[in-house]
Amino acid sequence: KTVTAIAAPATDSHPAQETVTANLTAAATNPHSAPQTVTAGVKFATRPPGVWLVGQVLLFTCTTLACLVPLVYVSDQLAQQHGGQGCLPLALRSARTWLSAMGGSTQGTSRPHSAAAAGHLGVDGGRCWAQQVYGLQVLIEDQTPNIGQLWYLFTELFSHYQPFFRFVVHSLAVVLAVPMALRFSSQPLFLLTAQCLVTSMLRPYPSVADHALYMGLLPLLQPQLRHIRSGMLLSVSFLLLAVLEPAMWHQWINVESANSNFYYSITLLLGAWQTLLLLQLVLAAKEVDKHHNLCYGS
Repeated sequence: KTVTAIAAPATDSHPAQETVTANLTAAATNPHSAPQTVTAGVKFATRPPGVWLVGQVLLFTCTTLACLVPLVYVSDQLAQQHGGQGCLPLALRSARTWLSAMGGSTQGTSRPHSAAAAGHLGVDGGRCWAQQVYGLQVLIEDQTPNIGQLWYLFTELFSHYQPFFRFVVHSLAVVLAVPMALRFSSQPLFLLTAQCLVTSMLRPYPSVADHALYMGLLPLLQPQLRHIRSGMLLSVSFLLLAVLEPAMWHQWINVESANSNFYYSITLLLGAWQTLLLLQLVLAAKEVDKHHNLCYGS
């Protein structure tokens, strides 16, 4: 008789629960029988997912506020030294104006007062340095051609449809990040790479640096890269796009022998390439999880 044991070492303080499957056959009765295999899978007690998720959200919120408030304060001081207006005093003043407007509306005050308060918020909001720095990325008011997907879309859209599509574009990053974080919580490096890839796809004004960020992280994903099925196609197609995109830009802007559709077609192909890469990485991450569960138990 030959017995082969496959077991995972215990790494938790909880008592291990072993499941052993054996099929014993006498070698004398059947000399051609295969060696017996005993598989021991270890299952550990898991924490409630809700408690862990709430703790992580609270930790992330506190850390973000602890880093954001000092940075905004320092930026306000620098802006005021150069004749600008700080954001913290403006935010407090705008909050008081908004609360007074809401209180006036609940007490039956005339609506022109509320409209004037809202107009006051809009005028003051444009003077803050944060509006000038981050408002461009959020409002997508500049349709200068770039290597992204949104400049042509917002050029062709009617003005009354732009707020809806602006909301859809900005919410896609969150919609894609949350399920991937819940599904692949055991692969943080993959999550970082995938989120950098999604960010470069959905940014209003991306640059080459956005592509270099996730491409620099790809060589670190050795377990996932072993399961990539279209590696040659992805490599060759990216080299082709890297040559065609500056060529179409030159034909459109410098030589003026082409129009914007030639250049935008290459940016659409680049977006399709990024989507294919993200799909291949997600499928590879699923294979890594599957292999891990087979070796060490679920």
